[in-house]
Amino acid sequence: MSLLGPRDPNADGYPYGVRITVGGIDCYSVGTEGPHEAEGLKSQLERAEGVTDAEVVHYG
Repeated sequence: MSLLGPRDPNADGYPYGVRITVGGIDCYSVGTEGPHEAEGLKSQLERAEGVTDAEVVHYG
């Protein structure tokens, strides 16, 4: 993983992702191309067992 965020197979960085907290540990999701896609992923991850926090992040 790049310091700027997750990478796609073509080595282009995805500008958005989702940070979640599971059992007190911060985790990052796969990258997404836009904020709407990231919001959809966030709502799915929020429903996962053990997730206590979720937020969309922009790697800008």
